[in-house]
Amino acid sequence: MRRSVLRVVTAVAVLGLAVGCGESGGKPAAAAKQAVPSVKPAPKVTEERLSLEVLERAPLGEGDARGVDILEVPQKEVPSLPANAVPYCGAVGLGLSQNTDPKTKVRVSRGAFDGKRHSALIMSLFAHNGADARAVMKGLRADLADCPGFRGDDGAHRTVSSRAEKLGDEAVSYRVAAEWNKKHPRFDTSVVVVVRAGSVVMIVKGQVMGAGPQAERDVRLSAHALVEAQLGKLARTS
Repeated sequence: MRRSVLRVVTAVAVLGLAVGCGESGGKPAAAAKQAVPSVKPAPKVTEERLSLEVLERAPLGEGDARGVDILEVPQKEVPSLPANAVPYCGAVGLGLSQNTDPKTKVRVSRGAFDGKRHSALIMSLFAHNGADARAVMKGLRADLADCPGFRGDDGAHRTVSSRAEKLGDEAVSYRVAAEWNKKHPRFDTSVVVVVRAGSVVMIVKGQVMGAGPQAERDVRLSAHALVEAQLGKLARTS
């Protein structure tokens, strides 16, 4: 059951791999204020690029995060950006599909299921050099500022809103909400948290499976708890 739910979260990431920039321009609307736990930054990670060997020891494993089941996600199940595709709103779409700009080939991914909050998430860790890791965050913030929303290839209009987060060395989160049908509205919402710790960038994406603000709040709380645990292990590993 947990594996099937995680596959849904992974599959929805493909929505970010659309061609074009959609409806862009202007500043995104402010995200609704939601209570999240305060998290102290983890010890700084080396500014040098981590090798794949080191990075593969860094992701959370079973038992590393209390109450959270961790599953390894094969690389083939993580979406890759086709050579001729341009993601909607640049880094916004890249984050939805577990990719970064600048790119790196050194990436590992994990799935997570929070039994307490019934939240399923997918997390990827990317090993960059220090300058590229900072460029990832700078580019994402710039693209978020120019992306209040877009219309995807499936015809659904998606609104985008973001906010800063106190995680790692720097972090930002954003939500992408889609309305499929005005007569019979069904909202499909993703929450993405992007964190830099030294030269490592992590992207955590959760799909809101239920309705109402509480369902989204639970996903955000699960994402924060996962990031906090991952930052601790990353610092110990590197």
